[in-house]
Amino acid sequence: MPIVPTTTGSQVQASNPLEVDSAKSWVFEKINKLKAASNQHSVDLINQIDSRQYVETPSFVSGEDPGTYTNQKRDYITQTLSQPEYAPPNKTAEDLWNQETSKFTSNEVNSAINIEARTRINGRVSQVRSGLSMMVQNVQDNPYPTNLFDSLENLQSYIGTIDQQQQKDYPGYLPENMTTNMVSDTKLKLGNAYLRGNIANDPLSTMNDIMEKSSFYKGLGLTDKELNLHYKEAAQKYQQVAIKDIKTIINILKDDLDKIHMNGGSLDTSSLARIKPDHYSHDDFILKLAMVAPWFGDNLASNRTTPSGESQLTAVEEVDGMTYLFPTIRWNGADYTYHGVDEALQIALDNGDAIPVKDIKQGNRISKHMSRLLSWQK
Repeated sequence: MPIVPTTTGSQVQASNPLEVDSAKSWVFEKINKLKAASNQHSVDLINQIDSRQYVETPSFVSGEDPGTYTNQKRDYITQTLSQPEYAPPNKTAEDLWNQETSKFTSNEVNSAINIEARTRINGRVSQVRSGLSMMVQNVQDNPYPTNLFDSLENLQSYIGTIDQQQQKDYPGYLPENMTTNMVSDTKLKLGNAYLRGNIANDPLSTMNDIMEKSSFYKGLGLTDKELNLHYKEAAQKYQQVAIKDIKTIINILKDDLDKIHMNGGSLDTSSLARIKPDHYSHDDFILKLAMVAPWFGDNLASNRTTPSGESQLTAVEEVDGMTYLFPTIRWNGADYTYHGVDEALQIALDNGDAIPVKDIKQGNRISKHMSRLLSWQK
């Protein structure tokens, strides 16, 4: 009886050469048809995979759920092979078919197990990334120092140790060095989110924070360029706030003046009689006046400087019982002119852009603050 070699390297006995050839032709066609159908089935299954199930659903984690990729693949092969079209026509074909399908099933199951392993890794990656994304958004929505520092601590405690731990105890839990890179990336995102959130809530404090704690933010991975962009955004936001607040105050004062005129000069119905000088002389209010002064706003929005590196010089002078802060450099586009103190004050008074301050001490303080603002936007 002839001995028939199979594609797997095994051998089967056949009664006659015709039966052997017939069996080989049948097996060749059916195994390739099975492979094509199984490949399409795999594609359809993979498109339906939800990687989070493999790390969150207990029956998927254990592999017992009939919906896992491997179990569905195994069931598909079993059901397909039970169909009449895959029933061998004779004993020789049956022997060849059993060897081929045994090898095919083993390969498909092993492939399914590998796909599930990658799926579990993807699920863990998705799980970690989702948590990190929510953490970043929470810091932006609630930009408080304690929230930022707690997030940084949790980031290191829960995520930053995975790479080191898996090297010892569970290799392949996540791709190598992934969480280390995630931690670095998330620190940067947390820093940016914290600043963005603070710009919306308190742009002035954000400007001060960037100036005073730039090394901290650089430690999170932010570059000078990123810090400058945040700073400019905060300055623009603060200018908007200043303009709105100043307009509101002007409207209130106009309304009160109208009431005084309507009441023959009486202050009885006016809030002006209750206004204290400190209401309109504290640093925050004066800085808002500075932010809406054209000469300062223009300097803040540009990168122009003199050959000596100066974009603004100011002076503080008292005249007729009033103290003013004003520029001694005047710009006209890219051109500039230096002015002496007296001349500069007169120009500012004529232009109406001298900033009234409470005293020389406050004027110098505001001037220094303005200089710091300008130094950071360059």
